[in-house]
Amino acid sequence: MKKSVLISCLLFVFCVVGNSYGLAVVDSDYQLERVAGFNYYYPYGHAKEITFDDASNIYVSHDSGGVLKIDQSGNEQFIGSGFENLQGIVWAGGTRYGDNLYAADVYPKAIKQVSTSGQSGVLVNVPNEPLNLTIDHTGNYGGDMFVGTRRSAEIYRIFSDGSVAEFIDMPYLGDRAFVGNMAFDETGNYGGSMFVAIGNYVLDDYKGVLKIDPDGDVTKFLPDKFGWGDFAFDTDGFFNEQMYASNGSDIYSVDTDGTLTMFMEGHDGIRIRDLKFDQDGSLNVLWTNGDHVFNIDKVSLVPEPCSLVLLGVGAFVMGRRRNRN
Repeated sequence: MKKSVLISCLLFVFCVVGNSYGLAVVDSDYQLERVAGFNYYYPYGHAKEITFDDASNIYVSHDSGGVLKIDQSGNEQFIGSGFENLQGIVWAGGTRYGDNLYAADVYPKAIKQVSTSGQSGVLVNVPNEPLNLTIDHTGNYGGDMFVGTRRSAEIYRIFSDGSVAEFIDMPYLGDRAFVGNMAFDETGNYGGSMFVAIGNYVLDDYKGVLKIDPDGDVTKFLPDKFGWGDFAFDTDGFFNEQMYASNGSDIYSVDTDGTLTMFMEGHDGIRIRDLKFDQDGSLNVLWTNGDHVFNIDKVSLVPEPCSLVLLGVGAFVMGRRRNRN
C-alpha cells in the first residue's frame, strides 16, 4: 500500500534522471536513474547478482571470481579472495549467519563467507554445484539459508554451524535443469512461500517459476519463459507489496494469482541479470547489453508535486512524501 504524510520543506529543485535506452518504465508513477555502470570483464568476468548491506553499499558477484563493492559515494573496489566462479550473493545482516556476505562458488561446490572488510573463507561445501542462495526471513522455513544447484536443481538447507541437509530433490527435472533464482515471499500476500526460477536446457515442460511450500510440495506459478529470469518481492509498500519478475528482457508486476502486467520494457537486446529491492525500498536492476558493460538502474516512486506557500518573507513547500511506515 502506498502511504503518505504531510510535510513542510524548504523550496528545492528536483531533477528526474532518466534512461533513453536499455530500460524504460511503463508506469508513470515511477522514475529510473543510473546507479552504476562498470566493465570488469577482464579479469573478473560477467556480473551475476547484486545485494545490499545495512549501510546501503552494493555488492556485485562476478563469475570469474570477484565481489565488487560500490559504496554510497560511488567508489568501487573488489573485496575478498580465493573465488573461482561466483554466482548468487546474499547479505545476512540481522540473521544467525552474522553481518556477512555469502556467495555461491560453483566449481569448488562451496558457499563462501565474505566480510564487508574483505575477509573471506568457506562456510560449507555442498554436494552439487551451487548457483543461487537466499535466507528465509519469513520464519516459515526455520530462518535458514537455502542453496539451489545446477545440473540437478536440488535445493539444500544450510545451517549456521556449516552443516547441510537436503531440502528438496526434483529428479523429474532432469540433469540439465538449474535453480536460477530463489526468494521468499516476505509480504505474506503469496502465502509466505519459497519461490524458485527453474531453467532447463532440455525439458521444456519443466521450467518456469515454482512455488515450494515448507513441506516441499511444488506447484508451478509462472510460465516457462520466467525460468530464465529473476524476481523479487516488495516488502516496503512502494511497489504495492507485489512480486516483480523478469523474463530476461522485460519486467512484470505479478498479482497473487500469477496475472502479469508489464512494468518495464527492455530495449536494444539487453539481458537482465538480477532484480533486488534495496534498504530504501527501491527496485534495482542489474543488466547488460552484451558488450561486457553492466549497469545498475534504480526504480523509485516519482515524488508527488509540492505546493508553494508564501508566508511573509519566507517561502515554503507543502507537499506529500510517501512513508514506509
